Amino acid sequence: MAALSRQLILWAVLLVLTLDLLAMYANGDEPTRGAPSNVEYFSQGQGESIVLLPFGGLTVGYMQELANDLANAGYRVVRINFRGSGKSSGPGEGITLHTLAADVAGVIRALKLGRVNIAGHAFGNRVARTLAADYPELVRTVILFAAGGKARQTRPENVPYRRFSILRRSMQTS
Repeated sequence: MAALSRQLILWAVLLVLTLDLLAMYANGDEPTRGAPSNVEYFSQGQGESIVLLPFGGLTVGYMQELANDLANAGYRVVRINFRGSGKSSGPGEGITLHTLAADVAGVIRALKLGRVNIAGHAFGNRVARTLAADYPELVRTVILFAAGGKARQTRPENVPYRRFSILRRSMQTS
């Protein structure tokens, strides 16, 4: 188990969110479910399922080594290509994160995986979070790799802006 932990740390810093926190990420749009698509996936290993979602626009080929390590550690690993990547296809107009999450949910259901650990890299993290919000019955945990995104800069309440900016400058120079 320690070897698996070291491998995962080498790949990325993992953040596991509880499903209760995921509700904060839902934007209130009605999910588009069942949009026609043909989704390419790769499955290997046996055991508890981990679904890997790639950086947008890339195929899951770059995740092969991670998938091998996880499969060797006793997991079933499913890597899913989004529409327009690899051999995945489907209408390209009007696609939202909800549409992509519905595609992923379709693969999870078709493979009868039950509740999965969903891991998303970069853009894939957004699809992973949307999947958990739209289909909580399919998700056990969410693992985020390179989960950046533009966040609005805020300051603590009851702290005058001047004092906050002085604090920020002192932290930057130290």
